[in-house]
Amino acid sequence: MEIDYAIVYFGLTRTTKRVYKSHINHVFNILKTNHKKYITFLNTWALKDGIQNVWNDTISQKIDYEEYKFLNPDFYEINNQEEFLNDIDMTQFFNKENWEAKGDTDNGGDWWPKMVSNHLCGIESQKRGIQMVKNYINSSGNTVKHVIFIRPDIEIYDDLPINTFVLDNETINLPNKDHHEGLNNRFAVTSWNNACIYANRAEDYVEFKKIRYRITAERLIKYIVDKYSMKVNEIQFNFDIIRP
Repeated sequence: MEIDYAIVYFGLTRTTKRVYKSHINHVFNILKTNHKKYITFLNTWALKDGIQNVWNDTISQKIDYEEYKFLNPDFYEINNQEEFLNDIDMTQFFNKENWEAKGDTDNGGDWWPKMVSNHLCGIESQKRGIQMVKNYINSSGNTVKHVIFIRPDIEIYDDLPINTFVLDNETINLPNKDHHEGLNNRFAVTSWNNACIYANRAEDYVEFKKIRYRITAERLIKYIVDKYSMKVNEIQFNFDIIRP
């Protein structure tokens, strides 16, 4: 069987119970209405003592590990974030001396250390999410044509614009906003081939770090798009991240 879309949810399910209806209405129902076969995967993290951070701040509200159920994913996986971070050689991704000397600047500085670790967790979750899809393909014998990468903590305002997608191996579909210093890193629709490149971009991080000392999430997307000669198709798909 051929699956039109694998939906890969990545990152923390910290406000999913507040936003899940918008995912049902604007993503799942749109795919169903257009007779598209899809299957959902959700990869997330278990946090030390359940303690959450927003940006650089620790908040009192602990994460609710049951929230993922509101999205009712076909496949679910939760991994230990502390173990992942402990296994990373952070010197490959963050220069403490530059940060302490110059701070969050391009003039010899680096990105906020907490933002770097948050970013690494996000792209690792995508990588593990794609591995879940690969495992499904291998065990089921089914194929997947395209992948939607989406956060479980966003409130969606627009219907998924499937009629404006460009779904070839040369193109990545990104929202037409929030590119900041590069390209939007919060949502993407790609072919299966490009999905594997996109979700494994941590492998390009160290190489990019040698070229651009201060890396942000959006800059890394721009780097892989340029490196792998992807065309960007900007789509109208508005949403907001809802933080606890």
